[in-house]
Amino acid sequence: MVCPTGFEPATSCTPSKCSTKLSHGQPKSRNVALLDPDVNDLDLVPKTHARYIDKMHKTHKPTFNQSRATLLVAANSIGTGIFTTTGFLLADLKSPWLVLSVWILGAVYSLLGVFSYATLHQVFPGSGGEYHFLSKAFHPYVGVGAGFVTIVAGFTAPLAAASMAFSVYFLRAVPLNISSTGLAVLVMSFVFLFHFISHQKGMRWHDLFVYGKLLFFFLLIGICFFVADWQWPQTTESFSIWTYARSFFWVAYAYSGWNAVYYIASELTTNESNVNRASYLGTSLVSILYVVLNVPLLFGMNTQRLEGVAEVMAVYFAATTGYSVERSVSFIIAMGLISTMSAFLLIVPRIYSRMAEDKILPEFFYFLPGHHPRRVFFVQYVSTIIVIVFIDFATMLHYAGFVLTVCSFFSVAGLYFARKIHLSWLQYMGTIIYVVITALLILLGGPWFANN
Repeated sequence: MVCPTGFEPATSCTPSKCSTKLSHGQPKSRNVALLDPDVNDLDLVPKTHARYIDKMHKTHKPTFNQSRATLLVAANSIGTGIFTTTGFLLADLKSPWLVLSVWILGAVYSLLGVFSYATLHQVFPGSGGEYHFLSKAFHPYVGVGAGFVTIVAGFTAPLAAASMAFSVYFLRAVPLNISSTGLAVLVMSFVFLFHFISHQKGMRWHDLFVYGKLLFFFLLIGICFFVADWQWPQTTESFSIWTYARSFFWVAYAYSGWNAVYYIASELTTNESNVNRASYLGTSLVSILYVVLNVPLLFGMNTQRLEGVAEVMAVYFAATTGYSVERSVSFIIAMGLISTMSAFLLIVPRIYSRMAEDKILPEFFYFLPGHHPRRVFFVQYVSTIIVIVFIDFATMLHYAGFVLTVCSFFSVAGLYFARKIHLSWLQYMGTIIYVVITALLILLGGPWFANN
């Protein structure tokens, strides 16, 4: 038996719970508050009700302005991939020109991905990324699967990996009597605390680390050009198209992060065009930095010394300046990874909240746009620590990239299964090209090639 309002058990029904006095003294039930558009007192509406959520989404102050959202894309994209991938590409392709072409194609592919997600966002506006898109395009159950995959493979595993990568680079620069796992736990705790203690201060710390990373990147590019011993080799090496395509898969993964704003769209602005603009700007910035940095690496020294080398920056500076700067470069890379971890930690609560809003997860995980997701931060922190301490995630990361690529493929492909949508011919062509290329990446990067 329930209260007449339908929201409280009869045994606990009291006037203060099921009605509120209006100015003229007459009670107004919460059911009436839901139906009457003239009732503006949101205290009458349950906080999990669609009308309450809708109202708050429309009236909240955006957490992310466009510049902060643009920097979020950059922070989420720039990780260890740009500093390690080039050496392995040279080992496979042998030619600097071919390696540079792969990085350029990766930039084009990431921008094509932004175009496809902008189209998705036009058709299915809202936050949540692949969870939201797949729920709308196919079925809520498909979205639920994508949501949990994104939380685990898209954020928890990369958070743990970034923490471990920080410890490896930091210990190379500053030898300490501590295990890499222990240091990874410490840096993860540090990033968690500056977001957990204060939302606004945490955002300011995040901005500071991102600006520091970008400043380092610009300085690094300038120094690389200044010390380069330019060489322009001819492309005489034969190569396998299969090897080239496999190389493209790893470069595409190094560019991943361009879709970051589609997880936080409801906290960016009510103007939908700003969401897409932030994604285009952030991805363009990352693409330019990646391609430009690779020019001196590939043509500023004898690239045979870089083949198969992970620490390409340290080898490059040792070859061009004669000085060993490995420790300095390792320290700066480690500091840059803090902003990557911070970006992951900022984005993932929005997926929890979106799933809680749809009642997939308990209300415990829901928070209003612009509010401090302290509880979700804590849950994500504990999950990441468990992965760092107890799980061997080297293989998990390979599968994570593959699974996320599959989710992206089905998200964009879902445009062709949705009913009553109208796309321009350019949107049709752009999304079809993205789907075809992504299908090839899935084929080439699947677990069936894990040991090849």
